[in-house]
Amino acid sequence: MAMRCISCHTEIEAALQATEDLHGAVMVANDKIICRDCHTEHQGSDGLLTILDKDNFSHDLVGFSLSGHQTNLDGKPFECADCHQDDITRFEANTCGECHLEVDAAFTREHAQIFGRDCLGCHTGSGDFSSDFDHSQTSFPLEGKHIKVACKDCHTQGITAKIESSCYSCHKQDDEHRGSYGTDCGGCHTPDDWENANFKHTFPINHEKRGGSACQVCHPDTLQTYTCYGCHEHTPDKIKREHREEGISNYQNCMDCHPDGRE
Repeated sequence: MAMRCISCHTEIEAALQATEDLHGAVMVANDKIICRDCHTEHQGSDGLLTILDKDNFSHDLVGFSLSGHQTNLDGKPFECADCHQDDITRFEANTCGECHLEVDAAFTREHAQIFGRDCLGCHTGSGDFSSDFDHSQTSFPLEGKHIKVACKDCHTQGITAKIESSCYSCHKQDDEHRGSYGTDCGGCHTPDDWENANFKHTFPINHEKRGGSACQVCHPDTLQTYTCYGCHEHTPDKIKREHREEGISNYQNCMDCHPDGRE
């Protein structure tokens, strides 16, 4: 029967492919629904063809819940025309923004500047973000283990509240270095695996074939500073004497002259 309906109502066939149309939105939400679920058979030229019980109509069928839109600004229950104006089968995308400007103009303008004006791309009407929200459209794309983190774990003050996005702002309590290596966690760690650091050392720590050394040997205080006096023959007195013999008085920053660790 559905195909027989479409053979006459050709304009509806196009509407079924348009998600901004009521017919298309219903099909996206429930592709098992058929024409007769909402429309009666023909009952004469003046017969009412559409069954719409607005008090019991499940708005979730169109992919937008009304659970977060129970009452209007005046405290009265929402009417279909509040959002759909004259045509209940259509919904204009700017309707959300126009209404929410009356609720909180400053927040709505700022929110639109940051996230754009496609409200339905993130919101489902329930007060939550849609399950397919693309976090990469923000300044902090989710990668690695961040993908599975619950929104509320980072957005503790609400989903739209501004939060610090640096690694250290969240992982300070996990820092086994206790701040001695600075706060640029991304210099060594990635969201894929916190335990396995991937810091690329520019200085060959296996210079002179001595093998690798623990970080604390050269960085006893913090990673931002280093010393060459932590191993082999590098004592302050010996280094001073050898450099003075060569007429070198500025020798404290060893890496300036020995970037590869060789004499």
